[in-house]
Amino acid sequence: MSLKDKKAAPETDPEAAATPEAEPTSPLGFSAAEEPKVAKVDQKPAKSKGGFCVYLGPSIRSEIQSGTIFSADKNTTIQELKSVLVRYPLVASLIVRGEELATSRLKVKIPGNLLYENYVKLANQLNSN
Repeated sequence: MSLKDKKAAPETDPEAAATPEAEPTSPLGFSAAEEPKVAKVDQKPAKSKGGFCVYLGPSIRSEIQSGTIFSADKNTTIQELKSVLVRYPLVASLIVRGEELATSRLKVKIPGNLLYENYVKLANQLNSN
């Protein structure tokens, strides 16, 4: 190719010239025309009516075990545990809702907050019996 031919010929990328203009594709590799139709599903989280509760206090032999999970809300759980609460009223303060479980299980081990104080009082009461 002479210098004249180079000036007359438009500059093109050899790779671009070899590949035809591609249609835009989806992340799955389908072209816009081939894209499968997917029904949209309205995904709303299911609202729990009552949630759950967990007892974070010390185990009380033949009454309640530490870490017991109750599948009802806190008020219903307290009603179910009336017989335990008559003898150990601090049990009610050591039952926490599921939403509070992560922070409460840490607080029960750290001095200077109500959960810790109630845990220690109840443990001392159990040891004195």
